[in-house]
This record gives sequence, structure tokens and C-alpha cells, in this order.
Amino acid sequence: MGEQVDALDIAALDLDGGRVVGANARAAALFGSDPVGRVLVEVLAPLAGDGHDRSWWSVAGDDARDVVVEVVGDPSGSDRILLVDRSEQCRLAAMVESLADTTLVLDATARVVWQSQGTTAQMVDAGVAEDDLLGGQAMSRIHPDDLPSVMDAFVTLLAAPGARLSSRVRSRSVVHDDLWQSIELVGSSAVDVDGVRGIIVQVHNLDEGLVVPSIAESVGEFTSLAEGAPIGILVADHLGFELYRNAVARSVLGGVGPGGPGAPAEDWRACAHPDDRPIVDALVAAALAGEGGGPTTIRCPTGGGVRHVRLVMTPRFAADVVVGFIAALEDVTAEVEARAETERLTQMLDATSDYVAVFRPAGEILYVNAVMQGVFDRIVAGGRRGTLRDLLDDDARAAFVADAMVALETSNTWRGELELNVGPNESLPVSALAVVRRDDDGNLDWVAMLARDISELKEAEVRLQRLVDHDSLTGLPNRTLLNRHLEAAVRRGTPAMAVLFCDLDAFKSVNDTHGHAVGDALLVALAERLRGAVRTDDLAARIGGDEFVVVCEGFHDNDALATLAELLVSELSAPVQVGDVEVHVGVSIGAALVAPDAHDISADRLLTLADGAMYRAKATGGNRYRIVDVD
Repeated sequence: MGEQVDALDIAALDLDGGRVVGANARAAALFGSDPVGRVLVEVLAPLAGDGHDRSWWSVAGDDARDVVVEVVGDPSGSDRILLVDRSEQCRLAAMVESLADTTLVLDATARVVWQSQGTTAQMVDAGVAEDDLLGGQAMSRIHPDDLPSVMDAFVTLLAAPGARLSSRVRSRSVVHDDLWQSIELVGSSAVDVDGVRGIIVQVHNLDEGLVVPSIAESVGEFTSLAEGAPIGILVADHLGFELYRNAVARSVLGGVGPGGPGAPAEDWRACAHPDDRPIVDALVAAALAGEGGGPTTIRCPTGGGVRHVRLVMTPRFAADVVVGFIAALEDVTAEVEARAETERLTQMLDATSDYVAVFRPAGEILYVNAVMQGVFDRIVAGGRRGTLRDLLDDDARAAFVADAMVALETSNTWRGELELNVGPNESLPVSALAVVRRDDDGNLDWVAMLARDISELKEAEVRLQRLVDHDSLTGLPNRTLLNRHLEAAVRRGTPAMAVLFCDLDAFKSVNDTHGHAVGDALLVALAERLRGAVRTDDLAARIGGDEFVVVCEGFHDNDALATLAELLVSELSAPVQVGDVEVHVGVSIGAALVAPDAHDISADRLLTLADGAMYRAKATGGNRYRIVDVD
């Protein structure tokens, strides 16, 4: 062994056929004794490290500790070999492996120029070729949302030797490239350190093997269930970062999920309307605190409008530790829009003055608008139950059932008029429209009723009818109503009846002397006296200029009729004060009294007989009456 080798701080051995024939002092120190004369392979074979190939050996050094050496040369040959002490290197590697899940050294372009052995083994096991590990772009594994902040930190470290920064981001899983996992990056700038000249990055997996493996290990079963689910499913880690979304969630939120082409460029929560984002963040916080959240509906703006999404969050546990959450998402846009349309229709129905109610054929009330609800409130305040039966009296209800409900058995609509109870002792005439909906079997499912107040119309009809049937000056029934009334009395076969024909005496002279205005005022006054003189059930009518007719039912003899005739003569011939003028006229009355056993009686005959008797009274001086019996 030459002096030059002996001076080296490295162990060297000379071999001859694998037997040690020479050793320097460092080699003797490594073995603790002189190895000369021994077969080296036999000496080292039992000490070979399990984790190394046959060029790495662990031997007992002179300080009673294991020493890791690298054998340079062939231990079984005939040549000089070198035993390079790698103990310090191995200790440093072990410390690097224990400080982080992964340790990388990046050059100024963020390419990986060195990677710790643990990560290398993981990636090789995952099918990545070992030759492809170094030289790759480290930034390609960072989530797009987190990439800007990581790049900013990298640039800062390049410009500041000795600086140290850390951040929490999402990175593609080492084992499952289609999943994201939460990591902590600790970067140290060693750009001025010989042998490094780059950025040292320590990577800590914050999921601690709980979240990503739990998804990955059950990826077949989980994704089969999730992809077939009718609702959207999104899985996130304990930092709220998305790990997975199924097909429905991809449709609801947009994109194809983390890691794939078209993945959203922003955090999934960014799909929410800005006003709804605090709601989503609160649900996430509650889920990560171990509490469920929802359901709640959020808005997600789209290119064509707004999508409404119902959101429910459930925490995910592993060994009683919250490791993230699962969000269930359901597109309820159609439901929300239908509800909004219903609310608009409800507002419109509440704004109308019509009465609207929807009810089952058996009487169960499904809906009433504001006006109808006010009716029920008044009915209840009046001491009644406030059911559908309270809206109609017995007769009106019976008529409705007989008419409307029978018609609705074969038709889907019905129109008619009803008398609606709208409060205690208060009824209202309404025009009603009923529309029905039938079930699949064709049976009535529910009835929608719209009722419109027609009281003004009815009042107008009454006024119009009064104009047709009554004298416009005096307000008494006219000839049309008189004829109708008299004909009805004749048809009823009244056992006793009297008709009095009254004609004023000298009325023309009043008009000629004082004018038609005074004459009209006189007629009004005499009509009021006539109305007050007859009984309530009697009919007093004006059938001409100064002609009046009274129809009295229930008269049985001449005496009663004579008494009435005398009263009318007295009342109608008394003076009348019209302004400053006092006027008076006489009256001639002809009365036809129908005997109880009379036959062949008609309205025209009675009027003719009474008219003839009136002329006989007028011919004898007027202001008197004449009675004719009708048998």
C-alpha cells in the first residue's frame, strides 16, 4: 500500500482474488482490526444494508457505531478498492426525510433538481419512471387557484437569500393524480449556498393520510355511487379545498371537477352570488367544526341568468377527527322560478277585489286570497267556524250543489250567480266562475272559485227596473207594473178583490192657471197622500196624466170598499200648498168589487168596469165614488 493512499482520509484495500492483501490505516479503523488475509466479501456480506444494493455496506466502526460505506470497485476481484464513508450523508438524508413528507430542491426556473428518497419511492410505486422524476416543473402540480400566491413566494425567495416562507395550498396527490390534497410548503432560499444554488422546499401533507387516501382507496365504489347519484356531490378537505365533484355537481357548478380539463379556475365557492358567499362560508365553517348545515338555497350566476342551488353540508370524520366535508347540491332553479311565479300570482290575486278560494269537493279549503280571508275572519269574529259552508246559506248551498256541482261532474267550468255571506247578517250578490281539476281517474280533485261583487250591478238593475215599472214623476208603479200585478192577482184566484179607478177633477185648470210645474208638484203631493191612505199590501199606481188606480186584495164587502173610497176622496180633494199657491182639485172614483164566487175575471175587464164606474161618478158632479159588483 503506497504512501499516497495511506495519506488519504478514505479507506483503501488491495485485493487479490477477493482476499485482502493490504489495508491503509483508515480501513483498519473502519474494521476495528487488520483485515489483511481475510476474504472481503465474506466479511462484509452479513453486514449489507437491507435498503441498499450490494455496493453499500454497514460496518462497525472503531467508535462503536455503525458506519455506512460505499464500496468503489469489485470486492471479489484482484484490485484496489475504496471504501467511501457515507455515514454523514446518510444521517443528513434521514433527517431530511423525517422533517417533511417531501423535500425538493428547485432551480431558478422551478425545475426539480433534487428530490428526497421517500417521495421518489412513492412516485415509482405509482408508476412514474424514475428517470422522469428530476427536471420536472414543480409548479405544474399546484392547484390553479393557489398558483399565483406560490409563484409570488418563489420569486420572493429567489431575490432574498436566506429567506424562509410558508403557505398552505392544494397540490395534486402523489399517488392519485386526479385528486387534490392539502399541503404546507416551507421554502428556504439557498441560492447563495454552494452545492445547492436554489430553493429548498419542504412539503408537509396536511391531510395526514386521512382524506385523500380515504377517497382514493374507495374510488371505485365511491365514484360509482356518487356518479350515479341524482344530486350533486362535492368532497372537500379540512381546509375547504375541493377534492372531488360528481357529474351532477360538475353540471351545477360548471367544469369537470378538480384536476381535469375545463376545471374551474376559481374556488368552487366562487360560483355563489357575492351576496350569498357569506352564507356558503358560514356553512363551510360549521361543517369543518363538526356540525351539519343547510338546507339553504344560494344563487349561482350563469351566462344566461341565475341558477338556484339547494346546498346541504355534512362533516366528514376519520377517527373522530373532522377531515373535511361533503356538500350535496341540487339545482332547484325550476322549483324556485315556479315558486316565484306562484308568489307573483298570489300577489296578483291578493291585489284583486274578487273573492278567490280553492277547495276540495268535500269542503277542505286549500287556498283563499286576501279578500276572501277577510270574509272568513269576519265570519269567525261573528262566532261561526269559518268553513266553506258558512259562505252560503242552506238554500243557496243547495242550489249551488244542485246546479254547479252537478254541472262540474261533466264539465270543467261553471258560471252562475250566488248570494255570498261576507259577514254576520251581511250577504253579497256575486257572479261566480268555478274551474275544476281532475285526478288521473277523472274524479274531481279540487275546485277553484272566483266570485265578483255584482251588488252595484244588481242595484243598477233594480234602478233600471224601477224606471221601467214606475212613474218617473211620482214614483208610483206605472201602467206596466199595474197590469202585471193585477194579472198575477187574477191568476192566483183571489177570493175577494177591489180595483179603484181615480181621476182628478179640474186638474187641467190648475195647469192652465198656475203652470205645469205647479201641476206636477200637486201630482207628487197627491200621490204621496194616496200611498199613505192605502194599506201596505195594496198597490197604488199612476197610469196617466191625472189617473190613478188602486188594487186592494182581501176586500169582502161594499162597506169596507166604501170606507176606503170615502177616505181617498177626502185625502185627494184637500187643498195642497205649492210654494205661495194653495191649490186643490176633486177626484172621481170608480170601484169594481170582485165577489168571492166570481168567474170569467180578467185584468182588462176589472179595469174597464172600474173606469166605467168612475165616469158615472164624474157625470154626477165629481168628487165622489161609485161601486160596481163583479160576479
